[in-house]
Amino acid sequence: MIHKRIYFFALLVGISCATASQVLGQQQQAEIKYISKEAVYIDAGKNQGLAVGDTLRLYRANKLIAFILVKSAASSSAACTVLRAAEKPQIGDVVKLPSKAVTARPAPTPGQRQKAREAQRRTQTASSNTNRIRGYLSAQSYWQQDGSGTTFSSVQPSLSGRLKIQNIAGSGIEFRMRQRSRLYERTASQLYPDGESEWQHRIFEMSLVYSASDVPWEFGAGRVYSPHIRGIGLIDGVHIARQIDQNVRIGFAAGKDPDPQTAAFDANRSKFGAFVAFESGSYDRQKLATTIAYAGSHDGGMINREFIYLQNNYWRSRRFSIYQSIEIDLNRDWRKQAAGKSVTFSNFYLTAHMTINNSVSANLSVDARKNPYTLSTINTPDSLFDDATRKGVSGGVSVTPAQNMRTGANVSLRFPENGLHPIISSNFYYQIRQFPLRGHAIAFRLSFLRTEFTNAYRPMLDYRLPLQRRLNVSFSTGAYLYDTPGMMTSSYYFGLRADYSFFRHYFLAASYRQYLDKRNQSKQIFVDLGLNF
Repeated sequence: MIHKRIYFFALLVGISCATASQVLGQQQQAEIKYISKEAVYIDAGKNQGLAVGDTLRLYRANKLIAFILVKSAASSSAACTVLRAAEKPQIGDVVKLPSKAVTARPAPTPGQRQKAREAQRRTQTASSNTNRIRGYLSAQSYWQQDGSGTTFSSVQPSLSGRLKIQNIAGSGIEFRMRQRSRLYERTASQLYPDGESEWQHRIFEMSLVYSASDVPWEFGAGRVYSPHIRGIGLIDGVHIARQIDQNVRIGFAAGKDPDPQTAAFDANRSKFGAFVAFESGSYDRQKLATTIAYAGSHDGGMINREFIYLQNNYWRSRRFSIYQSIEIDLNRDWRKQAAGKSVTFSNFYLTAHMTINNSVSANLSVDARKNPYTLSTINTPDSLFDDATRKGVSGGVSVTPAQNMRTGANVSLRFPENGLHPIISSNFYYQIRQFPLRGHAIAFRLSFLRTEFTNAYRPMLDYRLPLQRRLNVSFSTGAYLYDTPGMMTSSYYFGLRADYSFFRHYFLAASYRQYLDKRNQSKQIFVDLGLNF
């Protein structure tokens, strides 16, 4: 009888364990829902107890086929990388999510441990950045004292600052603000008989922003830049974006257009835009990012501008990168009459950078950008409006022949639209650090500009030395040389600059420049006192 009871009890325990195991298995498994070049995505996350650094087993038809590592986790989804695999993972493969107390994991490799430490550090940094205030506040003043008798002296005191409040109340929302207030006061002269004094207060950005690489939604409200529609500029309104899969993000921006001269709010000017962005690959190997957007603006209810914006970025193993953007204007109403076409191409820009080896890199750019016509500039003469000097090609090379030595040269060729000869500009530079003593540095630069009427040269020599651990002083000298038909003019100067940081967060910068020639005897003084927080 006792044996029968023991047998019955053991049978109950066995049935209970099997049932519990079955229920537990139903609760602790997930499936692969999406596969990209870099990761596999499963439909389980933090709510199911997953954390960055967890190693999981992948099954197909109850057969173990791979081990995968969690590299990022949301509330109900996670991105994983494949550690070892007998077969290639497929959508629908099952991921077992056992209890952490009994999770069987292969011994982590040094690379896996490093990834786990980095993930833990990012998590700790995110929590420590809750309500963290960062930015700076700076008081500046610029004086120019003219000694040539023309009384073009002026003074420009200003206040500027940047403020960020990160991860407000743990919500992931960040407050951003940039502003500058400046007084421009000119001494009485023939041009300004009564002098001129004017305060300018400008807020360049003031917004609430929610943005992160591992969240499906991002938004900004206030005075914001749309991060995906660069051609639209500042907006007093909102931008919203949604990640619809691993590679594609869509969104829009809409609001008022701040006044371009004063940065003040303008209720009569509005703008809008919508975009689709595609991104795939990684910076370490190969990455491609493309954005196409439609944007437009209105002024007083009339069409101001409409265009399609296309941007492409390509990186190859951190050794080669290329960036291209173009705006395709869609002309109707008065714009079609002014342009004579329904579609025009504008603002094309292309730049490429290549790291040839550890010592040599090169760059090349093609610039065809110009100021677009709007209602406020349609009657401006072309000679004043067209920014023709920006249109052209440029290229350069940078060489690091030794650890503390760098040299290079850049050349650009610009093509004015007014029939003048091309404008050639170039510069050569040479820098050497830790010379003649540790902490010292010497830099030499020679710039050249050639137009149809003028050849201009600018040699410059700069020497920096540390006086204390937080005090650096720089001495500079140079000249402006202009060779025009029938006349050669020159202007020589010497300068002194000091940069000092104290009490950990405070900084002081001051510079002085004195021109020595008879035609230009002005003194220029600049002081900047601020606080980093």
